[in-house]
Amino acid sequence: MDRYMRSAPYNMLHICVDVASEGHIAGRVYNPTIKENIVFRDVNELFLKADQLFDRNGNPMPSSLKRSFTPRDETRPHYYQRHPAQVCEYRDLLVQQGKVITLDLVVLTRHLSSWQGYLFYEDQTYEFKEVLEIVKTINKLLNL
Repeated sequence: MDRYMRSAPYNMLHICVDVASEGHIAGRVYNPTIKENIVFRDVNELFLKADQLFDRNGNPMPSSLKRSFTPRDETRPHYYQRHPAQVCEYRDLLVQQGKVITLDLVVLTRHLSSWQGYLFYEDQTYEFKEVLEIVKTINKLLNL
């Protein structure tokens, strides 16, 4: 995991799960490019808010552009690969712990409208090729 922390901390999510019951999780997400944590009430909100963060950061880039019939909002960032500024070190975020479980997620790419990368839990590493694999792994780790 150290390799990813040095190379691409803007792609990493430090996920603190505070509530887990019957397939439902809620908690907080930390990333070194934002000052405040992201609060999520369910797994769908987790992925939607994280995707918005990646869009804002411009990294990892989406494989397809979002389209709309309304005029383009010029305040919204353009899609391009960039290295956003860090407001804190990723290692500083590691002190945050979830009440139920704490996970680290590295999203390397966003192809085919999904995510690809690695999920870290304690000394275990799980590779994923789509978001559904992340959900299945989290549920397995939580015994849900």
